[in-house]
Amino acid sequence: STNGFDRFNDALKSLDEQLTEMRENFDDGRKKFETQINKQRNRVETRIKKTDLYKRTNKLRKDIEGQVESARAQVYDAFGIASKTEIEKLHRKLNTISRKLNEISREQAQAS
Repeated sequence: STNGFDRFNDALKSLDEQLTEMRENFDDGRKKFETQINKQRNRVETRIKKTDLYKRTNKLRKDIEGQVESARAQVYDAFGIASKTEIEKLHRKLNTISRKLNEISREQAQAS
């Protein structure tokens, strides 16, 4: 019955090889499909970005964002709230002052 066992093992090995080949073919097909879809998407995006409607819409979006930012800054000013940009500037200034204080402290320690 070793012969039957060998045939069974051979059949399993053959099935495993077929499954591996099918998986590889599927992966290749999927990659090709994804590549085609991405190319088509890029072509469509390029065509859309060239249209007047897209350009007008994009300009309108930027204008609205600018108005929103301006209104936000006015609200922050009215309530005395610092904007993110102002906080970042203050943070940079504090870092600079901190570095200078550390330098002065080291110089004084060396002079002592």
